[in-house]
Amino acid sequence: MTREPLKLDLYPMGDLSLLSGGDRTVAMTRLPLRPMESGRLRFVMQFWDERRGARVAPRRADFDPWDLTPVLPLILLVDVLRNPLDFRCRLAGTKVCDIHGVEVTGRHVRDLLPKRYSEKVWQEYADLVERREPQLCAVEYTNRFDLRRRFTVLRLPLSNDGQSVDMIMVVHDVD
Repeated sequence: MTREPLKLDLYPMGDLSLLSGGDRTVAMTRLPLRPMESGRLRFVMQFWDERRGARVAPRRADFDPWDLTPVLPLILLVDVLRNPLDFRCRLAGTKVCDIHGVEVTGRHVRDLLPKRYSEKVWQEYADLVERREPQLCAVEYTNRFDLRRRFTVLRLPLSNDGQSVDMIMVVHDVD
């Protein structure tokens, strides 16, 4: 039996590069999870919720990348490191790298630029690990061409033991 992935239209994202230095305007606003306007993010949220079952969060192994083909370029997987708490980008889709203007795979979150952005993301990830709940955030920033860019991210906890968060799946959606 051949499995067909869900087809979602991915529109061109254009230049979304964050400036790799300097102090730029950055705003991050937490949004309610429901109602979720983005069909793309709703799809991933429902997929995550179905695989979670009665657990706090599903395991990464519960996801078949084939099922997420339409959104793979928009996904960032982040390892949760302990003692001390830190976050490292494990795997980044191509559109995620376009957003940041650099390859982020292997980088620690606090190494991303601009610094105000990376510190806010680090704090949001720490909150997700503590609360073990998904987050939906609107992000706005000024890029290196002084153009305002906006996108929404859905952050989903993943857990190998069903209790403690050891990875975060971040799905980007661009307005």
